[in-house]
Amino acid sequence: MKKHFCKSISFPSKRQKKTEALQELIQIRPELKGKPVYFFPKLDRYFEGILMFDAKEQRTYIYSLINDCKYETFSKWINGLQKRGLFKGQRSALATVFLEPNPTSLPIASILRTSEYIPYWKSIASANIEDIFLYMQSEIKPEGKFSETTIRYQDKYLEIYFFKQQLLEKQLLIKAKGILITYEVFVCNQLVKEEYLPFLTKAIKRTYDEVKNFIEYIYNLNICQGQSTKGKHSKNLTILFIILLNIFFSILGFENVTYIRGTQLVNNKRNSQKEHIPFAFLEKQGQPDEAYRRIDCILIIEKTKNKNICENCEKLKKTIQQIQRRILARVNSVKAIHA
Repeated sequence: MKKHFCKSISFPSKRQKKTEALQELIQIRPELKGKPVYFFPKLDRYFEGILMFDAKEQRTYIYSLINDCKYETFSKWINGLQKRGLFKGQRSALATVFLEPNPTSLPIASILRTSEYIPYWKSIASANIEDIFLYMQSEIKPEGKFSETTIRYQDKYLEIYFFKQQLLEKQLLIKAKGILITYEVFVCNQLVKEEYLPFLTKAIKRTYDEVKNFIEYIYNLNICQGQSTKGKHSKNLTILFIILLNIFFSILGFENVTYIRGTQLVNNKRNSQKEHIPFAFLEKQGQPDEAYRRIDCILIIEKTKNKNICENCEKLKKTIQQIQRRILARVNSVKAIHA
């Protein structure tokens, strides 16, 4: 008779509970107590938290700076921010929480998981201010791409000046904060609004080629010249206007007279809330390219338009024509200053 031997198999009564990510992180890296961590809901935005250890409970919490709350886990922290409307969608704590304010650095998953992981954010080579500075140095030479251009470099800060006929025309500021790059564009010492540019100017991650393309775009950008004060009338007719005005004012006895509007155009309509508030200013007075520029000038011209003036400044043409008609009709619409 054969004997049968059975092997005894033991089954665990309960499945061993896995350590939560926040507690596991401190167990592996206890020196992180009191250190900051950074949650990136987007590549160009993060929220900061502090790893706080409760010695009495022997447990780690995360303190969120933006909403002054304490959370037991990374997931509760992220869900708490999401419920407050600070970002949309779901995020993986292991892939979007970092020990540095840099989304291309290693996330906490690199510490908690020994197996290979797929980076949450697509890794692209970000632009470097030093590299852009070296590029500009090579291109502002006489044989380079950007003629009549000068640059000034400081730590994490690059200023580019574009000249035309030895006069400053445009200015581009490139600032770096970590891996994020910010643009500021100035024309005639005025900041160009982002809505009028085909590129974002806010702080985001940019590639080396993107920054180079933007510099080239600004270099080739046409700017608004303002509404010229030089009408189509002949030079002799202009002289005649001045002679008539001098005779007219001498009869009235005024010695010092500011001609119609002078260096600024002002709304003189009665019962107007904007009465006596300038809406345009005279630039390059006495020069061949003398012109009025509206305070809401767009500053730049679209390449598709065969003009040298923006749509807002173009509206000044009718205003200047009305002033000229008033001069001919001898309408007293001038600002007089008594001696």
